[in-house]
Amino acid sequence: MFVDNNLVMSDSQVITAQTATASTNVIDLGAIGRNIRNDCKVICRVAGEAFDSAGDNVTLAVVLETDNDEAFGSATALWTSATLAQATLVAGYTIFEADLSDYDDKLERYLRFTYQCGTADATKGKIDAFIVLDSHTA
Repeated sequence: MFVDNNLVMSDSQVITAQTATASTNVIDLGAIGRNIRNDCKVICRVAGEAFDSAGDNVTLAVVLETDNDEAFGSATALWTSATLAQATLVAGYTIFEADLSDYDDKLERYLRFTYQCGTADATKGKIDAFIVLDSHTA
C-alpha cells in the first residue's frame, strides 16, 4: 500500500497522555484540486511498537471526527472505538479501517482522529492514521 503524505493524519504520533490528543494533521476534504475518491480507505493502527505503561494497564480510546471548522470547534464523531486494553495495542494492530464512502452523508470539510489514554499514562505508544486510495491485503 502506498501512502500519500498529504493524506496522513498521524505518522508515528506519540500518544501517552490521559488527555484528548488530536492527530498531528487534519485532512481538508474540500481543498481545491483534491479529489478524494469514494473507494478510499481510512486506516488507524498502532505504529512501530506496542503500547506500554508502568502498571501494564493503559487503555486507549480513538475517535474519528469531522467538522466544517479546521479548529474543530463543533466536531461530529463519525466513529468511536471501544476502550482498547494494553494487551490489544501491539505493533501493527489495526484500530480502525473503513471506506470513506461509509460516511458520505456525514462528512464535513475536515477530518481528523483524536486519541486518549485511560487508566494510566502510557510510557510508549505511537499511532499511524491515514487515507489510502487502494488498500492491499496479503
